[in-house]
Amino acid sequence: MGAALIFGETWCSPISLKDLINNDNIPWKNLHAKVGSIIVDSRWSIPHNLLLLFHRLGVDINNIKIDTNKADKRVWKPDLMGKFSVKGAFDVIRAKGQTIWWSKYLCRPCSKGAETLTHLFWNCPFSSSLWSWLETLFNVCIVERNLKSLLLAGDTMSPYLKDLLIGAIWGGTKLIWHARNKKTFEDHIIILDKEKRKWSKLFHDTAFLSKGRMKDEIKINADGAARGNPGKGGIGCIFRDCKGNVLGTLAKGLGLVINYTAECQAIIHGVASAASNGWLIAWVESDSKAAVEAFNSDNIPWNLETEWGNAKMSMKQIRISSNWREANFSADKIAKRGAHMHDGLCEIEVGRPAFLTKIEVPMQKYFRFC
Repeated sequence: MGAALIFGETWCSPISLKDLINNDNIPWKNLHAKVGSIIVDSRWSIPHNLLLLFHRLGVDINNIKIDTNKADKRVWKPDLMGKFSVKGAFDVIRAKGQTIWWSKYLCRPCSKGAETLTHLFWNCPFSSSLWSWLETLFNVCIVERNLKSLLLAGDTMSPYLKDLLIGAIWGGTKLIWHARNKKTFEDHIIILDKEKRKWSKLFHDTAFLSKGRMKDEIKINADGAARGNPGKGGIGCIFRDCKGNVLGTLAKGLGLVINYTAECQAIIHGVASAASNGWLIAWVESDSKAAVEAFNSDNIPWNLETEWGNAKMSMKQIRISSNWREANFSADKIAKRGAHMHDGLCEIEVGRPAFLTKIEVPMQKYFRFC
């Protein structure tokens, strides 16, 4: 810093003092004083007139630190590390394009139209592709695409499918808004197939929340029991129609099993029994969250894979969800009955058996005390 010219170089401000003063009548060529001349004993020693000039130009000389232990070196100020590069020089001297006033109002996903709510959610190529895909999945055709027309399309469907459609619509609007925000604030690249996979996951979640019923769908409440872990096991299943009427029950004795295996066996035998009775659309409910997650992620024990594949082969549709044991007491009672039966012995009842003095009632609240 000491070798720099006081007036001709940029040592105390973004531009030189000469450019700050901007007066061509001053003989700048004759002013050769260097910064080192105003440093004495590693401190500033500035003449009063020059100090007034600094003050008038807004230069706070006391903020500039002096290091006499380092040699002077040139730095490229536009670069944070002070290193010159052709790229950095070009960025400084290039003529930057003028920002047009409406650029910030462009739709973030497509950059082809003004970002209004109507365009973003219904007319944007990105959102339009998603809604077209939804219409194909639900086999509907919307002439004038908007929120009202999409919601009304569910009126011709079963209560269960209507719940799925409504959940998918709200999930789709949330998905579009999140994708827009990711693009706006994180410069995220929107990939249509990836967004579809996210949306499919929302369909799956909606299916478990639906309180609607599908015509011809039966409900299978399944449970497994073992008298020890491992111990003598058994399974129990109760079958109901879409109105809650008991169609029948199944109890079966198992050999020496652990609780988890018994829970998985209960689901498999419940589905197999439903298929043999011609009940091809089933909602399976178990109080074993681990077993439910295993079936939904296709990660069941390897020795049960063949049996599960055969059981579900004839089924048109299966959904599997978990519930608390307190709301699955009928299947639990049947499973305990099965645990006292010989290995392989089955007990099949048509309708509600006499030993089930109490069963779950639709819309009834059950309490779990922890």
